[in-house]
Amino acid sequence: MLNLAIFTPEGCRMKRQTIRKVILFISFILFQSFLLFHLFFSPVLVIFAAAQGVINGSLVMFLLLFLTSLFFGRTFCGWVCPGSGLNELCALATTKKAPLGKYRKAKYIISGVWLSVITLLAFNAGGFHTLDMFYGTGTSTLSQELIMFFGVIALIVPAAFAIGTRAN
Repeated sequence: MLNLAIFTPEGCRMKRQTIRKVILFISFILFQSFLLFHLFFSPVLVIFAAAQGVINGSLVMFLLLFLTSLFFGRTFCGWVCPGSGLNELCALATTKKAPLGKYRKAKYIISGVWLSVITLLAFNAGGFHTLDMFYGTGTSTLSQELIMFFGVIALIVPAAFAIGTRAN
């Protein structure tokens, strides 16, 4: 028998949300599994590169994400971001939702601190003077790899359980 419920607006929304969550989970798994994804999506690797005065693949990617978000909004965050995939995984373990509005400014504070650290480190290194899209592929130490691997997890998971997962 044909289930016509999937053709209703609510049914299409549920199917779209399922597809979105699967894509986010895959993105998170790829990020954690392959160093290549860290090269282009790691907020930590940008900091290591800035300390050496290097413009790396992650910095270029974040600049492109910022520019495209001006036209497409939060599409990347909602459909592809590995951090959002981790947040969706946390949502499977907790029903606590972040209060709407209460922590709205947190993303600006976190971004401001992150950008300030990058700027200060680059300034301390004499500015950005090298472009290396693959910075960190062959020279990363074990401690750097552990920070890249667990850094995002250490930031997102405690926040998801203490404050709540993002509101849908």
